[in-house]
Order: sequence, then C-alpha cells, then structure tokens
Amino acid sequence: MAEQQSTYTKTIPSTSPVISYSPSGFGSSSSGWAPYYSGGTQSTSDGNSQVGLGTAYRQTTYAGAEMAFDFYGKLWVVLSPDLLLATRYLPLSNTGVGFNIFGSDGGRTYEINIDGTAFPGFLNGSSVAYFDSLDSSKHHVLLRVLSERDVPNGVFSFERVEVTVGTGRVG
Repeated sequence: MAEQQSTYTKTIPSTSPVISYSPSGFGSSSSGWAPYYSGGTQSTSDGNSQVGLGTAYRQTTYAGAEMAFDFYGKLWVVLSPDLLLATRYLPLSNTGVGFNIFGSDGGRTYEINIDGTAFPGFLNGSSVAYFDSLDSSKHHVLLRVLSERDVPNGVFSFERVEVTVGTGRVG
C-alpha cells in the first residue's frame, strides 16, 4: 500500500520576486515582459504613479522571452492533455508534489525546461504546464516562448505558479 502524503499548495503570483524574467519583467511586450492588470491601472491619490487593478499578469509577444523559478522536487511524471505531445515517465511513488503554471499561450509555441531537459508546452484551459509526482531536491524551471504559431503577434500571458509540496506522511 502506498504511503499517503499530506500536501500544501503555495501560489506564486507573476509579481513575485521569486519569478525572474528575461528580458525585463517591466518592459514592452514586444521586447520582453510587460505588466498587465485585468482591471487596468489607476493613478495614485498624489498622481505621481499608477497602481494595478485586478489580476496581475506578465505578457510578451517576444520570441525568446523567458520566465524562471526554482523549486524543490525531482521530475518523475510529465502529464499532457495532448496525446501527440505527451511525455511520460513512470513515478516511483506518488508524492503529491508538483507545480502548475497558469496563463495563456496566445497562439505561440513554448517549452518548459527543467534542469536542461526541454518539454513541449501544452495548453489545458488556463494551465500552460503541469508537472506532478516530484520528490525533494532543488531544480530550476524555465519557460521559454519560442515563436508565433497561428496568431501573428499573439500575446503569451503568465498569471501565476501553484507549487504543491509534501509535508510528510498522514497519520
């Protein structure tokens, strides 16, 4: 019988300093990553700056734009809803540890790179990548926007990462 794990999920928004962007996370979407807010922006009461309203995103139309973060876990299973792009490894155990990257591909091709191993991007609703069944060790995740696919000037949007970690055995 497999050991049952207790898990904890942490949401890391696109505005978090844990996420790095290249080129810049504050530039133009045509030359890097630009901030975008679902409710637009509003001037502060002193009129000297703007604040974002609603959900924060980082967006890009730039082929080669990258976003990256580090996490603890070991890759065992990659799940894809598109059977033609499915890449699977059998898990040694189901740890309940993994991550989910939320956003929209905007018709652009992209890849997810984990410690030098690239996997094709796949969109499933609002998830642009889902990796599960990981165990403890430090890893580096890099999402790279590659090119336009079907939509010229399509905008790739990144909203958040949800990281699920094991907290130990239940019971």
